[in-house]
Parts: sequence; C-alpha cells; structure tokens
Amino acid sequence: YGPVLERLQLQPECNEGEMNEWYNLLAKYSYHRWARLEIQATQMAISWLQSQYDANRKEESALSLRLESVNNCLYHQHILKNKPSCQLPQTPRTKRIRKRKLQANKRHEITKQIQAIEFLEACIEKEARKIQLLKNEEEMWYLKCSIERMSSSHVSRWLALSSILPFEAQTLGADKVDISFSHMDDLESQTILRWSATENTDYDVIKSSRRERDSMMTLDSLVSSESNTMLGLLSRAPEIIRMKKKGDTDGNMCSRVHREGYLPTGSVAHDFYAILLDGDHMKAFIARQFQQDQLGLFTVSDIFQRLALMAKDIMVLQKYYSCRFEIPPRSSTAILHVTICLGQSCSLGLRFTYNLSDERTILYSIPSDVYIMPITGEPAVPINTLLRVANSFLAIEPRCNAFILRRTCSAIVDTLQGRT
Repeated sequence: YGPVLERLQLQPECNEGEMNEWYNLLAKYSYHRWARLEIQATQMAISWLQSQYDANRKEESALSLRLESVNNCLYHQHILKNKPSCQLPQTPRTKRIRKRKLQANKRHEITKQIQAIEFLEACIEKEARKIQLLKNEEEMWYLKCSIERMSSSHVSRWLALSSILPFEAQTLGADKVDISFSHMDDLESQTILRWSATENTDYDVIKSSRRERDSMMTLDSLVSSESNTMLGLLSRAPEIIRMKKKGDTDGNMCSRVHREGYLPTGSVAHDFYAILLDGDHMKAFIARQFQQDQLGLFTVSDIFQRLALMAKDIMVLQKYYSCRFEIPPRSSTAILHVTICLGQSCSLGLRFTYNLSDERTILYSIPSDVYIMPITGEPAVPINTLLRVANSFLAIEPRCNAFILRRTCSAIVDTLQGRT
C-alpha cells in the first residue's frame, strides 16, 4: 500500500468523500497486488511441475530399460532350457540329480525374476500415479486462476476488503451473503451480518436475474448478472446474528478467556464491552448503515474496532484505579465509575456516562458525559477546573477513543499534582 499511503500522508485532513476514495484505492491496490502474487505463484508452480514431470519421465525410461533387461534374461533362460546338451553321456542317476538341481535353480531364478518384475511394475505404477496427481494439480491451479480472473469484481472487492477490514466473508452468493466479525468477549463470539433472499420481491429479482443469466452465453455476462443480484441483496438492512459460547461458567472456559487478545470473564472490561455490543440500539444502528450508505461495511468495521479499543482502555484503567459499572433501571445509559486515590487524605470519583441510544456514543465508543465528585477530603484544584480538563479530551476532533479514559484520568492526576 506504499503508493496510496504516501498520498494519504500528503493530505493529513480528509473529508468523508475523500476517505471513501482512499478506501476504494486501497481495496483496488490490494486486489491487483494479490492477483500479481497469484500469477507469480502459478508460474512458479508450473515450472516446478514441469521439472518434476521431466524427472519422472527420465526415471520411467530407466525403469523401462531395466524391465527390458529382465525380459531379455528370461528369454535367455528359455533358450538355455531348450538347448541340447553338449556334455558326455552320464549315468541315469547322475542325470536325475542334475535334472533336479537344474529344475531347482530354474525355479529359484524364475522366482527372483518374477519378484523383480513385480517390484518394477509397482515402482512404475507409483510414478505414474505421481505424474497424474501433478497433472491434476496443474489443471486445478490453471482452472482456479482462470476463475479468479473472470470472477465478479464485486466479489473480488469484498475478498480484498476482508484482508484490510476485520471481517471474514463466509458466503458471497447471489441468494445469500454472510460476513462475520469476531469479538473479544469470548473465543467463539462473533456478529454475523446476513443478507438472504427471503422476501417475495427479492425472489422475483433473483428469478428474473437467473432468466437473464441463463439466456447469456458468455462467462463475463454471467458474472455481471450474479454481481447485480448480490448488489440487490446488499441494498437492504441485514439480519444481525450474535453467536457466543454457551455456558460461560464452564471450567474450561475460565482457563481460555485469559488468552492474549480476549477479555477475562467477570472483569469490568468484559461486562461493559458485552453490554454495549449486545444492545438493541447497537443492532438498530448497524442495520441503518446499510440502508443509508453503500459504505456501511466500513462504518460497522470502525464501530467494532473502536469498541475493542474501549475494552482495552478499561483493562489498562483497572491496573491503576478501582473500576465498576452501573446500569440504572429503566434507562438507556451505562455508567463507568472510576475511583482515583491520592494518598490517604484525598480520593476522587469519576463517572463516565455512555448514552446507549446516542449515535455518537455508538459510533465512537466515547462517553457522552463525565462527572467528578470528591469522595474523601478536598482536592487541591477546583472541581470545575478538573471537569474542563476531562471534557477537553471528550471533545477532541477528529473523534479518537484510543485510551481516552486512561488519558483523561492521567491528565486529572497531573493537574492535581501540579504537573501541567
């Protein structure tokens, strides 16, 4: 992405339209780079297969020569068997002994030759299977590259985006599209966005598209028809499916949730993350993104990434301060309480309020309000001054929630200790 990133560095401030253009440039650049690597890999595979084929042909020729030598030996033995004896007349007893010895030797030689022939035939058959497998693999690589070259540009764009954005394209078809986002609250936690042709209007669109597709004779026309049908599916709100590990109290689960990248079960970060992720307002907001904007996938990816940053921020906050959360009854808010202790004489309480029905809170994972109160003692700096410091972080533009809670608390401590 070097060329595109250099252009981005020249323009540190971009509006939404320009950012969408950069996203499209990154996706196209990623797709072309991937196609070039695919072609290089195919060329290397073909050259390797050709060398293997030549080596196998040489080995087959050598085995054929050995087999021909064995056949010549058998033919020579047959001539010796039928050749009249030139020795002097022997007694009947000597003749019988000699005859038995010759028969035993011939049987032994024939057995050895038969074993050698069977071994050579097995080797030839094994090499022939190898050659056939290599040939089939070469044909499969060629077919795969041909399909990728002629595949839908829309599907290729989604596959390219899946290498940039944190989602996995599980199904990309004319009748159904499934993409999944993994989360931090569980090893098997994910959100699946599903578009499927279940309504009559969608069925009529797909049926008409299939009739047009069947009447076309070229693969490019077929791919274009499938792409248009997929675009029709993506023009409406998706079905949002949340999948989580059942039985969070399982002993095995407790040992796995502490792996790096996942939130420990029962921690404030884990529970607060799950509350915002599973909220009805969150699902409704995600569904609206695909009805209002064709770039809804970027917005949803941004939401989940910011939500993960918020959880990591709370995990860091728990190392230095006492944290707990509260959900008031009959309210659409979630409150994060943070207690800052400044020795034994003074302690402050910070209350970060998240309005779960506010689109700003959902989109940026930033508190909608902050309140500071003394718990014990009186702070050396007026509360109003501390509030201005805290609100200055929440009002930063552009919206960035990377460790905003930790930075806010650190700024308040620095202000109280006179370091600012």
